[in-house]
Amino acid sequence: MDDLKDLYEKRVALKIKGHNFLSKELRTLNRKIKATEEGVRDILTTNAATLSQSLTSVVDKNNYKTYAKKVQGAYEMYSDSCDYGGEIFGGVVDARVSFIGGEGLSIVSKNENTKKWLNKIIKDNHLDGSRFVDTIRTGELEGRNLLTLKSDKAFKAGVKIRSFRYADYKYKIFSKGYDKDIVEKVVYNEGASETELKEDFVLVRVGGTWNDPNNTPSKSMKILTDCENFSRAKYDFRKNNHLFGRTTPWVRTEDEQTARNFTDAVSSGDWKIGDGYAGPAELSLVAPGSDSSKVITDEITLMVRVISAMTGIPIHWLAWPDLMSNRATAENLMEAVKAATQMERLIWEEAFEELLYKALIMSVDAGKAPNAAIDDFEVRLPFISIAEIKAIVGALGGLVDKRYVSIETLQSKIPGIDPAIEKDRLAIQQEEKVQQQVNENEMLGNSQQNNQQNNFANNQK
Repeated sequence: MDDLKDLYEKRVALKIKGHNFLSKELRTLNRKIKATEEGVRDILTTNAATLSQSLTSVVDKNNYKTYAKKVQGAYEMYSDSCDYGGEIFGGVVDARVSFIGGEGLSIVSKNENTKKWLNKIIKDNHLDGSRFVDTIRTGELEGRNLLTLKSDKAFKAGVKIRSFRYADYKYKIFSKGYDKDIVEKVVYNEGASETELKEDFVLVRVGGTWNDPNNTPSKSMKILTDCENFSRAKYDFRKNNHLFGRTTPWVRTEDEQTARNFTDAVSSGDWKIGDGYAGPAELSLVAPGSDSSKVITDEITLMVRVISAMTGIPIHWLAWPDLMSNRATAENLMEAVKAATQMERLIWEEAFEELLYKALIMSVDAGKAPNAAIDDFEVRLPFISIAEIKAIVGALGGLVDKRYVSIETLQSKIPGIDPAIEKDRLAIQQEEKVQQQVNENEMLGNSQQNNQQNNFANNQK
C-alpha cells in the first residue's frame, strides 16, 4: 500500500510543477498507478471499479502462508473478530472436534486401581468435559497442543494438566538431532525475554510433517482462505441484491422537458412505484437478470466443496443438501467422516496415553495414588455409528457362535466395552442366573411336596 501512496504523491508533485495530462512523465506515472490499482482490485465486489483493497489480503491466492498467520487467522475466524470467514469456520472446527473426541476418553485396563486413579485424574482436570473439548479444539486451531503437567497437592489426584498455547506464548520447539520426535527444550516469550519451559509436558502434533515441529497446520487451518472467499462471495451476493436486485422505473420521452418533469416527480416523492401514471411518456419497469447472482452462487458452492473435501465434513452438513447424491447413505457418509478424522484420533490416543502415564507417576509421587495403580492401560477415542455396530455384530456374531472368534474379540470392537470387566460381569450374571434357577426349583419342589401331602391327607379322609 505504501508503493501506491508514493505514486499518488509523485503525481501530485508533478501537477504542482505544472505538468498537464499530456506530459510524458504524468502519462507514464498514471499508467503505473493504474497497473498498481488493478493489481490490488477485488474483482468480485460490486464496487471493484472504484475502490482498491489492502495489499495484505487478496482473493486469488493463499493469504495465510506462514504458521503464525495461520494461527492468528484461525483464532480470529473462530471468534468471529475478522472481516470474512467467521460465519463458517467456527462451525467447521466444532464439527471436527466433535468427530475426533465426541465420545470422550475411554480407559481400558485389567488393573482396577489403574482405572480408578486414571479416571480420578481425568475427572479432577475436567478431561471428561470442558477442558477435554478445549484441548482437542486447540489442536484444530494450532495444529498442535503442548500439554503441561504440574504436581499440585491441592488437587485430589495431585497433578494439574493444562494447555500451553502457541497463541499465548509463541513458543518454539527444539528437537534433538535428526530425531524430531525427541523434544530437547521449549522456549517461549515472556515479555521482552525468552524463557525455557521447566514444567514436564507432552507435545501433541496434529498437523504438519515430522521434519518441522514448529510448522504444524491442521486440516482446519488449511481452509482459511477458502472460508474467507466463501464469506466474500456471500457479501458480494448481498451487495449485488442490494444495488441491483430492485425494480427500477424507466421512462422514454419525446422531449427533454417531459423527462425532467418525471424525474422531478420521482425525486420529490410525488410519484413512486405502485402509483398510477398517465401522461405523454412511455413508462416501463426494468429489473436485472439473474446471471450475476448465479456466478456468485457457483463460487459459494465451489468453496463449500473445497471445505468439505479438506475437513471430511459431509457437504450436506454445511447446509447444502441439494449437492448430495440420493444414493448416498448414512453408513458410507460416516465412514468418510471416520476416515477423515482417523489420523487425528490415533495421534490423540497416543498423546493421552503418554500424558496420563506421566500424570499417574506424579500422582503416586505426590502420595495420592498407591504404587499398585501403576500398570498397563490403553486410551481410546471411540468413533462408531449404529450401522457399524450392526455390521460388527453381524460379521463377528456368527463366528463367535461357531467358536471361530472369542467373545472378547467381539467385545473389543465395541466402544466403551472393556472385555476384562465384561467377563467378570458375565460371570456374576451367570451365577445369579444359576442361583435364581436353584431358587425356582426349590420353590417348585416345595410346592409339589405340599400338593402331595395335601392329596394324601384328603385320601385318608
